Amino acid sequence: MQLISNYTVSENITTIVEELPRLWQHVTDTEIHGYSGPLYIGYDGVRLPYYDMFMWRDRQVRHVATIRPRDRTFCQIYANCYEVIKYDDAVMLDELPPYYDVCGYDSKLCSDSHVFIIAGIVFSVLLIPLGIAFYLQRKEHLIQQMPWRVPFEALSFNDGNDSTSTRRVSMSSSIARQSYASIFMANIVEHAFVNKQKVSVKRYIQRRAINFTRQEMELLNQLKYMNHTNINPFCGICFNQGSEMLLMWQFTTRHSLEDLIFIKEQKFGRNFQSTFIKHILHGVHFIHNSSIKVHGALYLSNCVVDSYWVVKITDFGTRSILSEKIHHKELVPMMPFDSEAIHYKYLQQAPEHLQNLLEKNEEPIGTVEGDIYQLAMLIYQVLFYMRPFAERPQTIREIAEIIINPNSTAQHPRVPEESSFTMRLLSIMQQCWLYKPQARPALLKISDAVNREFGQDAKGTLIDQMIEMIDEYSANLEQIVAERTRELEQDMSKTENLLYQLLPKSIADSIRDGRTVHPEQHSSVTLLVVDICQFTKFCEAFIPVHILETLQELYSSFDFIVQKNKAFKVENVGDAYLICSGIPEMKDIRHLREISKIALKFQNFMKTFKVRHRPDHPLLVKQGITSGAVAAGVLGSTAPRFCLFGDTVNMACRMASTSVPGKIQISELTANTLMDRFPNFELEERGMVDVKGKGSCLTFWLNGEKEKDKRLTSRNSTISQIKFEGDSSNLLRV
Repeated sequence: MQLISNYTVSENITTIVEELPRLWQHVTDTEIHGYSGPLYIGYDGVRLPYYDMFMWRDRQVRHVATIRPRDRTFCQIYANCYEVIKYDDAVMLDELPPYYDVCGYDSKLCSDSHVFIIAGIVFSVLLIPLGIAFYLQRKEHLIQQMPWRVPFEALSFNDGNDSTSTRRVSMSSSIARQSYASIFMANIVEHAFVNKQKVSVKRYIQRRAINFTRQEMELLNQLKYMNHTNINPFCGICFNQGSEMLLMWQFTTRHSLEDLIFIKEQKFGRNFQSTFIKHILHGVHFIHNSSIKVHGALYLSNCVVDSYWVVKITDFGTRSILSEKIHHKELVPMMPFDSEAIHYKYLQQAPEHLQNLLEKNEEPIGTVEGDIYQLAMLIYQVLFYMRPFAERPQTIREIAEIIINPNSTAQHPRVPEESSFTMRLLSIMQQCWLYKPQARPALLKISDAVNREFGQDAKGTLIDQMIEMIDEYSANLEQIVAERTRELEQDMSKTENLLYQLLPKSIADSIRDGRTVHPEQHSSVTLLVVDICQFTKFCEAFIPVHILETLQELYSSFDFIVQKNKAFKVENVGDAYLICSGIPEMKDIRHLREISKIALKFQNFMKTFKVRHRPDHPLLVKQGITSGAVAAGVLGSTAPRFCLFGDTVNMACRMASTSVPGKIQISELTANTLMDRFPNFELEERGMVDVKGKGSCLTFWLNGEKEKDKRLTSRNSTISQIKFEGDSSNLLRV
């Protein structure tokens, strides 16, 4: 109605039909605004709608485009068309990438593989051969360069700072350190420095110039660059620079398990045992899976330990090279193998290798099965701290012959009955000792048994395990220190007892405390000299060994008696036995009573003493006692001897020499003092005796002691039965 209301009819038109063309033109291509919005009538009289496009983004409705119809003047070609009015970042379809029927909208249907195939073929034909040639050339250059060769000028046997001090270490010092040596070739190991790095050196005598084959140099190259936590690095070889070839491995501060377990005798707990065994297994597994394939000498001495308690396997990979050079007389071991005096460690070789070693005197290069056999020997020693076959009474050679004898039963190390380890681990260890190499278990099976045995022990992080291991080692060190302290105290006690037997207690204490011992004058002491009668004839009647045995038994009995009284044996020279009492000083001349008691005990003892080798031969002694002043002192510094000087010593010797067999002669002054102060002793006047240097002197016999006045129980009836059963601390051997 809105369109018609704006239309004006022409004046000349009489009918509506005549007005239709003009009316149609007025209605079409016209935009009107109605109640519901704009309305457009197209060229063909069809209503064309308006469109608005919206998009939901960020939780909001956004107006992105409006589509409105336009008249023919805007459309140009088409009668009806639309105009799109865009807002913001709206994009029309015709502005999108074109669609191709062959490759698709994103061109993924088209493949460029033929381009890459052609490029790959060109690369393969040209670059790969060039790369292989470069690699082989570089490898050959590296082999010929010999990075494992150590110049002699880089070696220092003195310290790590002076590279020119290349002195040779003496053979004796090398042998003293042989516990760290590999048993293979029994060569000598010492320590040196290579460019300030400490290494372990093994020496071989070089007879002529050595030429390594390309295969040998390639093997040495692999050893040089071989790297693993449980493998000791190979440092190199020094050869053709003198009369020796030197083989070098990295030095480890804690030496080897051989040193720790058997030389230092350290006891380790389960944590250490587990760690040691697992480290060895890891090292052997690495060697078996490398180009080396086999070790051949798995001994505790070849399992070295660094400062972090990591076990590293050493002395591997060079066995075949050394064997070849020794076979061609280019090298000679420092200590050649002797089949008649083999080392105990060769008992850890597999029977098939041990037989070859004994029959052909050739060192085994080794096999994987032989390594399994030796690995069980290592586990045995780490678990039980015992050497294999150590309990056998036979010699090492005899044990080796029993092991390789096909007619004998299988010989295995003895497993302790009281063992805290499971049967799984013990069984797998014994399976490794089977004589058939093919029947021995694989390395993975051994590792599984070890992990099952010690799996529960490894709890916490690695740091926790290291701390626990260190605590365990510290506790073990404390125990070792306590044991060594106790042994030291026992040795010091024995030394003190021996010192007290050689010297008076006061003088021995002064020497022990480091004080100077000055000569002293003692105004009153009593001396006893015991002289064996007819000692010259006695020596003629016996051989020297029997003489020494008889004197040892006699003087040991005398020493035992002296120790039970307050007296001191000064010395015994040949047939003379001198004892003294009164040093240090005693009150009331008690030293005279002590010596008198000792003399009477000697007298009673000799009544029952029999010479072991000739019981019918009587042995008699003469005794002399005197009292007086003496000068006492210690002579010598490195071998101190306590000596007495003075006229009293000479008088005591004269009293013994002028006495009669079986009697105790005492000087006049001493006898008077004894009768006055100790009347319980029985004395008898002998009369005048001609004493050399003194003239005629009155002497007395000491016959005994009255029974009722004795203060101590007599041992006269049993003194002859005194036995000395090996307490060497109480005996002074002549």
